[in-house]
Amino acid sequence: MPKTVARGSRPRVLAACALAIIGVAFAGCGPAAEHGKQGARAAAAPPPRAAMAPILAHSPFAIATGPDGRLWFTEYQAPYVGRMTPEGEVKSFRIAENGFAERITAGPDGALWFSEPSGNRIGRITVEGHVSYAKLPEPGCGPAGITAGRGYVYFSEHSAARIGRLSPAGKLTEFALAAGSGPGAIAVAPDGSVYFAQDEANSIGKLSTTGKITVYPIPTPDSVPGGLAVDAGGDVFFTELRAAKIGKLTPDGKMTEFELPLKDPPLSIAAGLDGNLWVTAPRGHVVYRLTPSGQVSIFGGAKSGISPTFITPGPDGNLYFTEPAGLIGRITTAGKIREFLLSK
Repeated sequence: MPKTVARGSRPRVLAACALAIIGVAFAGCGPAAEHGKQGARAAAAPPPRAAMAPILAHSPFAIATGPDGRLWFTEYQAPYVGRMTPEGEVKSFRIAENGFAERITAGPDGALWFSEPSGNRIGRITVEGHVSYAKLPEPGCGPAGITAGRGYVYFSEHSAARIGRLSPAGKLTEFALAAGSGPGAIAVAPDGSVYFAQDEANSIGKLSTTGKITVYPIPTPDSVPGGLAVDAGGDVFFTELRAAKIGKLTPDGKMTEFELPLKDPPLSIAAGLDGNLWVTAPRGHVVYRLTPSGQVSIFGGAKSGISPTFITPGPDGNLYFTEPAGLIGRITTAGKIREFLLSK
C-alpha cells in the first residue's frame, strides 16, 4: 500500500515554472531504463488534506496526453518521464543520466518530446520508452515551453529570446525575437500560427507560417504571462501570474482580460474538449473552469487539499493535473475531482 502523503508548507511552484532548456543532432540513448514497479496501479489518494505539500524528489511536473491515449509527465528533480493510463496504471522510464525533463508534448511523429534545460537539448521518447536527444547549438539558450503542430516541434528559448522549430528528422530553424523578451509557454493555433507568452516583455507573441513575428502588449502592466493555450476556434488564452487574471487574444489581435475571483496566481491553462478553459491556481488549491466569454466556476478549495500545477485535457474528456507531492489529479467537466497517488 502506498504511504499517505503528509501536507506541509507551500512549495515555490511559480519559481519552478521559470525552468527550461533543450537540443538538435540526435544522440540515441536506446531504450530508457524503466524505474519502479512497472505496470503498477496508482492508488486513489486519501481524502481531503489541509495545507499544501512539499515538492518531493519524484513528483510529476508538466503533463500531456500522448498519441497512445495515456498521460505522460515529467518528474521534478528526477531523471524520469512517467506514463499513466486514465485508469491509473503507472510506468516510469529513466532518461539520460543527470537529465531533468521539463515541459512535454505529443509530437507529430507518434512520440513524446520534452525540453531539458540542464542538458540544453530537446528530448524525444517513444511510447515504448526509447529516448534520443537533439542538442541545441547555443549553450544556455534556455528552452522552455514545447508544443507541436503541422509536422514540427516548436519550443521557446527563454534566455536566447528565440523560437525554435525542429523537424522529427532533426532539422532546426530558429526565429529571433526582441532581446530579453523571455518567451515561455507556447502553443500552435489551428491555422498553423505559433503563439507564445513573453514574461519579461509583458506580451503575447505570434509567429506566422511565413516567419513573421507580431507582438501584442498585455494591457495590465507587469502581468507576467505564464501558461498559454489555444482553443479550437483559434482564440489564445493565457494566465497572468502577477495580475491574477486570464487574458484572451483573438486571431484578429483583440485582447480581453478576465478577473479571477480569487487573487492567488493562476499558473497553467488548458483548452478542454468541452469548449471551456481550465486553469490551475496552486496556492488557492483550486481549478477554475472558464467559459470563452469569461464566466468562472471554482472547484477544490483549501479543504480539498489539492495543489494543482500543470493541466492537460485527457483522452477521456476529463482534465488531468499534476501535484508536487507525487499525485496526479483528475477533474471531470462537472468538477468532480479524484487524485491518484503515484507509488514508486
